[in-house]
Amino acid sequence: MLLTPALIAVGILSHVAVDAGYVLVIPLGAVIFYAAGRHPLAGIAAAFAGVSGGFSATLGVPSSLDPMLAGITQTAAQLVDPTVVVSLLNNFYFTTASSAVIILLGWALTDLVIEPRLRTTVVDGDPTTLPTQEPLQTAERRGVMPSNAWKLGAMGQPWYPGETLSVGIGQGYMLATPMQLAVMTATIANRGRHYRPRLVARIGGKPVEPELLHTVEMSAAGDWDAVIDAMADVIHGPRGTARIISEDIAYRAAGKTGTAQVVGIADNATYDASKLDERHRDHALFISFAPVEDPRIAVAVMVENGEHGGSTAAPVARSVMDAYLLPRAGDGPEPLPTPEAGL
Repeated sequence: MLLTPALIAVGILSHVAVDAGYVLVIPLGAVIFYAAGRHPLAGIAAAFAGVSGGFSATLGVPSSLDPMLAGITQTAAQLVDPTVVVSLLNNFYFTTASSAVIILLGWALTDLVIEPRLRTTVVDGDPTTLPTQEPLQTAERRGVMPSNAWKLGAMGQPWYPGETLSVGIGQGYMLATPMQLAVMTATIANRGRHYRPRLVARIGGKPVEPELLHTVEMSAAGDWDAVIDAMADVIHGPRGTARIISEDIAYRAAGKTGTAQVVGIADNATYDASKLDERHRDHALFISFAPVEDPRIAVAVMVENGEHGGSTAAPVARSVMDAYLLPRAGDGPEPLPTPEAGL
């Protein structure tokens, strides 16, 4: 079968593309042999023989290596006769002849030595030991809302009173993805109703019914009002950290600014962005929902290394909410979900 010598010849010719032959021809050798019903490892061996063994050889096609080889040959020849001038194609004839030797040797070794020894090697291995492709899951990596029980179980350490203050403002061991932050924000907007997030609003014109996972109960009826009013003051209050986005806003929104620390700061040190590489600066965070009286959208924004949630991430959230809530020029308002349908 001429497949082996043909593959070795292609490997030899690949040197015109210099190192690309190693990247392309060798794995293709395995694919071609496997498609022909032969062992793919034998195809790798044959392709490697052509690409590597014949790297400077040629099959009648001059390449950029010929001038380099001619220079080496001329330097060696002038050790004997300083007047010798070697032609640029001086090595071309030798490498053309050597190609035939490489093809014949590679052909014989592959078909007579290598491939017979691979007959007992299973190509795909034992199916029972191969990894399986897990089906897609709706689950995501869990966030962390640290507590006494969590810290004792995860770290084997007790909970200290000062850690309650850190967790209360989202610091310490707390971890959350942007999606989890958005779902948490929607749960606050819905006054404790926690819905499963989804990407599809309608299938065949029929709205997808939201799935209520559970309801967060507050100990006092006014607690939701206190939380939501405080979040509204973040945007509309005179001292709100995101008051920059309240200018000319056409609806009442609620939000919370924040930052996510990228690198640790020593206990007695002060954060100084000017002394940090940009990639080490804090991430800017902002969560928001609107309108406060009739919530229709919840947003979580993270700007990598943006540093300030109020000035960097909040304007992004304002743009998203404007685009969703306000009618665009020439467009009628699109029907939006009601709070009962779940954010």
